[in-house]
Amino acid sequence: MRERERERERERERERDLCIAMAIAVAYVRVLFLCFSTMSSTSSISMTMMMMAIRQAVRDLPMRQPRLRVWCGGCICRRTSTVATAGDVVAEQQDLKQDLCGNESKKVIRHGDKRGGGWDWRKQVSDANQLDMDSINEARMHILAKEAFIIDMDGVIYHGNRLLPGVAEFVAWLHSSRKRFLFLTNSSDKTPDELQRKLARLGVVVDASHFYTSAQATAAFLASQRPSGSVYVIGDPGLHQALYSAGYVMNDVNPDYVVVGETPSYSYEKIEHAVHLVLNGAKLIGTNCDKTDPSPDYPGEVIPAAGSLITPIEKAAGVNAYFVGKPNPLMMRSAVTALGSKRLHTVIIGDRMDTDILGGLEAGIDSALVLTGVTTLKDMHQFSYVPRYIIRGISDLLQ
Repeated sequence: MRERERERERERERERDLCIAMAIAVAYVRVLFLCFSTMSSTSSISMTMMMMAIRQAVRDLPMRQPRLRVWCGGCICRRTSTVATAGDVVAEQQDLKQDLCGNESKKVIRHGDKRGGGWDWRKQVSDANQLDMDSINEARMHILAKEAFIIDMDGVIYHGNRLLPGVAEFVAWLHSSRKRFLFLTNSSDKTPDELQRKLARLGVVVDASHFYTSAQATAAFLASQRPSGSVYVIGDPGLHQALYSAGYVMNDVNPDYVVVGETPSYSYEKIEHAVHLVLNGAKLIGTNCDKTDPSPDYPGEVIPAAGSLITPIEKAAGVNAYFVGKPNPLMMRSAVTALGSKRLHTVIIGDRMDTDILGGLEAGIDSALVLTGVTTLKDMHQFSYVPRYIIRGISDLLQ
């Protein structure tokens, strides 16, 4: 009997030692987390991946130490540079207690959420490769509660000249609910007035002030870098007008910048001249880094976009262009400023993981992926990050 008691006592001591070691390890992780969260050089993606790893480590603590697991979970908060609030701790504790009881509650797919970050998005998809309806309903509730909306256009609002289901009703709801919204597009070929007239032809009436293009973002960026400068442009009227409005003049001899956007009037002569200008001191700027856009004439196919058009110039001149459009956080923050909103109360709705969702992630804005455009559920495994919400299309936001 005494031998058994001594064995049980040694077992309890080993458990206490393990508990102390785990507490020290988690305290060290907390210190690292607070240090990294104050470093401006740490990228948003790195922060997200680090927090996902911390959360997984917390959940892997021994099941015999539930109190320690719950205590540890309190330090994991949203993917921001702030310290967890009391509400964050309570929510995390509730989540971890559910885990200890063996209850796997259904969660909305999201990035950087205090209760959803780090969860496998595939758990939200059925064997039929469809989204879970509970997740869609919860996503609708959270998205509609936002005060401001940044909405991509092609693949979200329309395909070519065809309006997607639910768009007219959703825009009507934005107006009636007095929500702030902005149509944000990486395309630089059209002006806001042209985009406004296109939507009007499709049956959606909005003011031109609700549009913001990569051409406008590029013009604003150049004006902030070098006011009243000069530029050589390979692009369409939308880009030219934005640059004129920002106080820039066209110059094909010795410009400050060479700017490339989408255009069908692309030629070897323009490439050759652009390379000459860059080699003689002009800075190379791309309106966006999109390699392709959906083809307006051939459904399911693509056409070259600005990212593809600028590549020959980069290769020949031996330089790397700077891209202003999505996913550059600069464009996202410009949109938030134009809306007069805060990032916490804003959501971006887009169809591309590599631009819309990544741009929202790096700018600290909640994102919702719609499956009516470029990215599909089958593509999700290619990315090391996830959107906060996934819905099938704008029509899912209708009650």
